[in-house]
Amino acid sequence: FARARDKENKELDTYKFYINSLYVAMTRAVRNLYVVEQATKHPLLQLLGLVKLKEQTSLKEAKSSLDDWKLEARKLELQGKKEQSDAVKQLIAKQEHKVVLTDEELAQLKTDALNPEHFNNQAKKKLFAYAISTSDHGILHQLEAHKFPDARKYFEKLDREFNLYAADCLADKIDAKNRYIVQHGVNFKNSFGANGLFPSVAGGALKSLKFLTEAGADRLARDNQSITPLQYAIMVYSAETMTQHFLKKKSDSFKPRFDVRFFGPVYNMLRTHTLAIEAENRFIRIGSHTMEYFLLNFVAGMINYIVDVKSDIARKQFEKLDTPWARETLAQELHSFQLGLSMDDIMQFIELIPNTILPDFRKKRTYVNSILSKNEVNGNDPYNRKLFKRMARGIYRVNPGLRLVSY
Repeated sequence: FARARDKENKELDTYKFYINSLYVAMTRAVRNLYVVEQATKHPLLQLLGLVKLKEQTSLKEAKSSLDDWKLEARKLELQGKKEQSDAVKQLIAKQEHKVVLTDEELAQLKTDALNPEHFNNQAKKKLFAYAISTSDHGILHQLEAHKFPDARKYFEKLDREFNLYAADCLADKIDAKNRYIVQHGVNFKNSFGANGLFPSVAGGALKSLKFLTEAGADRLARDNQSITPLQYAIMVYSAETMTQHFLKKKSDSFKPRFDVRFFGPVYNMLRTHTLAIEAENRFIRIGSHTMEYFLLNFVAGMINYIVDVKSDIARKQFEKLDTPWARETLAQELHSFQLGLSMDDIMQFIELIPNTILPDFRKKRTYVNSILSKNEVNGNDPYNRKLFKRMARGIYRVNPGLRLVSY
């Protein structure tokens, strides 16, 4: 029960979680402490001096299901207890007969399987089995790129099933009995990296979103464009709100097809308590109550949409111009569009965000600009979190060196 003399020996760390749990349980007792243990001669009890049995009792054993343990792992992860969460996930993996490899074993297997100069079919099969059991799409995409046919077939089948699953999400027909949830779990993803939260957001399916988030669906799951469900929701809401705002000006009889009022509850369901990020070799936590949290998700979610829309409009105008001067001017504007989001881009959308998400004082241009400039990569503010990169005067992107760690 003592520490190892060799400080680099981490073998006893396996028991740290259990020893810490026992310590907390015993030291938090206020009046009475009951120790229930079937192995009455356990050496730990002797170490603690608990050798006299006061009373024998029979207790009915209650075993937690795998779903219970998955929820527990999720709670530990949310609390920042990564070691305990990983330990629980390993136990779950063994019970679900998943392939378990150490980091060293996995690294060697990837080297053998993905070597372009040497075709090792056995290593590819073993790596494929591991990737399937752990739902590691990154490895599966690597195998697909190396012309491994089973990986291609897997993605084809996966996307067919996910399209049917997405239809259930859109129709608000997701619960614990949904056959795709039963088969693939709440983090079922397609080959583009999207889980069920994405189609639920697209359809404004609040019941599906509520079930998935409460069941532990990954709210920070990123699709192949590195967009999270919350960032996708911001994009869908902002784009639709802007469209409706414009069409209402054109026609008093306009009836929207999309109810943007769902954004408030969706935002609250998808946001995390904090974001843990690494920027410029610094570990930073950002609370969801801050403007930095909203702007980081807003810029990440909106940038591709706004850049694509503005660039498409500019290209269409470019084709109609017949003078070199006008074409050169528009080409310069097109270049600035592709650099990032301007303050005008940001403000025209933020002004339409409901007050339940952003109060009025946070929608003022001066306030938004102060948050962006305070958190520039090259800024000198003592509270600078290095979140944004200023590409040109008044044009911003998310810091490309920023890395999402956890939440």
